[in-house]
Amino acid sequence: MIIQVFKPLDSDTETLQLNKMADISMSTSFVYTWRFSDVGDFSLVVEGGTRFEETLRPGNLLLVDYQYWVRIGDAVRSETAQGYEISITGTDMKGILLQRITLYGKQQDTGAMGYDVVQGSTETVLKHYIKNNITQPADAARRIPGFAIAPDQGRGIVKDTYMSRFEILSELVTKVCKNAEIGYGVEVDAGASQYIFDVVVPADLTEGQSVNNRVVFAVDRGNVATMTRTEGITGLRNAFYATKSGGTLVEDALTQLVYWEGESAPAGIHRRELHLNVSITEEVAGQELSDIIAAARKEATNYLATDSYDCDIKGDYRLGVDYNLGDYVTVRHEVMGTANKQITEALITYDSNGARSLKLTFGEKATKILNALNTKITNKGV
Repeated sequence: MIIQVFKPLDSDTETLQLNKMADISMSTSFVYTWRFSDVGDFSLVVEGGTRFEETLRPGNLLLVDYQYWVRIGDAVRSETAQGYEISITGTDMKGILLQRITLYGKQQDTGAMGYDVVQGSTETVLKHYIKNNITQPADAARRIPGFAIAPDQGRGIVKDTYMSRFEILSELVTKVCKNAEIGYGVEVDAGASQYIFDVVVPADLTEGQSVNNRVVFAVDRGNVATMTRTEGITGLRNAFYATKSGGTLVEDALTQLVYWEGESAPAGIHRRELHLNVSITEEVAGQELSDIIAAARKEATNYLATDSYDCDIKGDYRLGVDYNLGDYVTVRHEVMGTANKQITEALITYDSNGARSLKLTFGEKATKILNALNTKITNKGV
């Protein structure tokens, strides 16, 4: 396994080719969690004494096995019982979005009371915030050299809308993507020295359709070594009392009860309630109710029930060739049953011999503890 090290672009005159710092071939493990609509993370352990180990510094970029671009967040050098080693952690290129919050300039403020509001397709909404906060911000110091946006094709929900103020950009993008059932990526074009943001639309590869090649994961087909199904309702909420963030007593009268779209009102022991503070502007008088409902449904994606399958993959199906992260496929087990699920995560592992293994997650996983805590704080607790 080859690890190529690059210094990130500090100006438009630099190139990734000239910023290449080293090729490193000695490592003991690489573990990368690739997520469809959220930031991915990785860990890497490198043996001490490796040539060019001094280049493994926070902020530098790595290209692992000629496939996976990641960014070093932390590097820990330690002497252990097994000897000196370097442990590295960080994110994939989507992690760039963690470094920006949503601000607004005088020429950019499309809302009111400090909110940046955009309407259009989901893709248009997302690329608006990337433009305002990374590629063409009002403050030139906020611009990231080399970051680019792929052409807008109007994908996702045709008539989407969002309003934002001081949100972490990655959290906004994840929320909007999940609501529209799409994903996103930040791909590196080394030749053009660009980090390119684009949305990703899933394909239907389930066994019940006939348009695309079908993909079925099952132990009896020989393409799954192990399978674990997890179901849970610990984090589930399905009845949301949504109010306008910072609202007055009068505005609290606008409180809306919101359910999952297309579903009947949950009742009795099956009803799980939550209060949501949602951000809407003052300038859309007469539309408050619909805006509160739309905003609440985006927030509600944080409270889905858990129903996921984790499978160790083997066989001939190839990630990136036969199927992609985000696609809908069929998962089958003689006891657990058959389900059409989206591939939401891919766990890619290389051992010290360079052998690669793949574990896929299908469906919604349990809410992470940190994300759940942040959500509780945002919404004044549950």
